[in-house]
Amino acid sequence: MPTSLARLRNRVEPAVGGAALFPLVVLFLLFFFDEFDTAAFGVLAPDIEHSFHLTDTRFGLIVILNVSIVLLLAVPVGWLGDRMKRTRLVIAGGVLAGVFSFLTGIVGTVALLFVVRIANGLGRLINEPVHSSLLADYYPPDSRGLVYAVHRTAPQWGIAVGAGVAGAVAALFGWQAAFIVLIVPILVTVVVALRLREPRRGATDDPSSAEEAEAEEPVPFRQGARTLWAVPTLRREYWSYMFIGAGVIPLAYLVPLYYKRAFGLGPFPRGLIFAASGLASLAGLFIADA
Repeated sequence: MPTSLARLRNRVEPAVGGAALFPLVVLFLLFFFDEFDTAAFGVLAPDIEHSFHLTDTRFGLIVILNVSIVLLLAVPVGWLGDRMKRTRLVIAGGVLAGVFSFLTGIVGTVALLFVVRIANGLGRLINEPVHSSLLADYYPPDSRGLVYAVHRTAPQWGIAVGAGVAGAVAALFGWQAAFIVLIVPILVTVVVALRLREPRRGATDDPSSAEEAEAEEPVPFRQGARTLWAVPTLRREYWSYMFIGAGVIPLAYLVPLYYKRAFGLGPFPRGLIFAASGLASLAGLFIADA
């Protein structure tokens, strides 16, 4: 086995410019387990709704408010990522995601469910701006295409594995168990993530300039916002997310409810269906890359 792992490492490391694989693996796993939780919450939506005696409207309101609040907080999280050690944010995000995923299976009131899902979403939020920033400083420009490609497959793997495992665990032990067991791998990964070193910002692009920039103050929030808003492509992307979110977010809980009511599917077959969709997405990514 060690020989096989050494051979695999020797084949992969040149593809990432000879840089260490450790940061990519750790950040991928943190992203993966967060998406595992998201997939589990979607697959088990009918069971959660029934357990808390919620109507579709009230359950949907929890999901939509949760996503909306978390997205609004993406801006201050990005601001923090430019002003403090990003590895600390990664660790804090992993702890938040793990603890509040665990509490999702423990809480007994709707109000507490809403609170723990928002807190869990904050942990997941770290994955978008902070992980990407770290990866850019861990790996040289020539390797970033592959690095980001690997990292961004974590959501699909999370759906494929998370949906299937959550459905099976819920069928055997109840939907709460699917969230309770998740804290173990998340916290183990967080402990491993303590070994991550904070890279110098921009050092993989231009070491000398990065050293000079390190002594400068971060870009003020208003200046950064004006700069980004001045790019027409980004403006169109920001507006488009209003329509994408309105169309996609409700499907996260409406489709599992439909499977339950129209076909009487329990958590295990629902999990298999969602796992198959995740695998299909992965297959599409590999085909497109080929």
